[in-house]
Amino acid sequence: MANLFFRASEDALDNITEAFDIVHPLRASVRFTRKTLNEHFSGVNNVDDIACQQLIDSDMYIHGVNYQRAFFEKTFDDYEERLAWMLLNNLFAIHEGWIDRLYSEFFDNQGYNKKTFQKNLEYESLLTKMSTYFVPNAKKSMALTNAFFTLYQNKSHLDFTKLDNYMLCYRYFKEARNCYMHKNFIASQQLIGAYNNFMQIATTSDLDVSEVPITIPPRLNQPVEISIRGVIGFSQIVQRIIIICDAYLLTHQLAEKEIYNRRYDAWKLRPLSRDAVAAKKQVTRYCTKSGLLNPVQSTDFYNLLIRVGVFS
Repeated sequence: MANLFFRASEDALDNITEAFDIVHPLRASVRFTRKTLNEHFSGVNNVDDIACQQLIDSDMYIHGVNYQRAFFEKTFDDYEERLAWMLLNNLFAIHEGWIDRLYSEFFDNQGYNKKTFQKNLEYESLLTKMSTYFVPNAKKSMALTNAFFTLYQNKSHLDFTKLDNYMLCYRYFKEARNCYMHKNFIASQQLIGAYNNFMQIATTSDLDVSEVPITIPPRLNQPVEISIRGVIGFSQIVQRIIIICDAYLLTHQLAEKEIYNRRYDAWKLRPLSRDAVAAKKQVTRYCTKSGLLNPVQSTDFYNLLIRVGVFS
């Protein structure tokens, strides 16, 4: 698990992990069930659903399963594509939920329009927007920047300059998802455009990955096809977007209250020692116990800790 500054970011990545804790066992279970049924009813035409249930679910726990259609008429590839669509939709729900939580916890009523805030985190040119829209110099916390930014950047082992490339990948899959949700799987012109833009940087070097997320070329007004392996690869891109944005957004003045919000249960307000060595130990202990990286400590950071109420 990556080290992240905002708890909202940590929870988003945890939710992605939990999604795969469901998806992968489902894939294994369906594959095993298909193998079991096909071996048991080899050569039998029009297999009875009740007979299938007696073999697979003898205690009759799950109702409404059309075994004939699910395990004999449909191929495993058919099943995996449908699962890929559900997983893709879930990934965007997690990402959008992360954006909404950041906005409501930090940026609401602080001069940021909610819709603009959300859209700017979902479109290309995000790297530029980080310095022009999200964290311009006038809104930067130098205490947080100096204490944490480079630490979180280095800890991620990611190339932050790839963010805009990741957003081109994001737009393709988002437009595919929009076709799934709003156009009955039919490819739109927006999807075609997003695909063409993504293809310009769809290389392992441009994305800094061992395998580019698999895509199937869309055809206008034709059903969109995706692969489970492609969506799994895309999930890595979503995680990278969250990790990189987390590091940039922690430099905002509004992020300072996250230092206070991360207090652990046993924390009690105490004076910050005037002794430099003792103060460093106090701050290190607080950050470690609160789930933060050990910061680059300075007088500015100490003043921040006192200002937000971590120390007195």
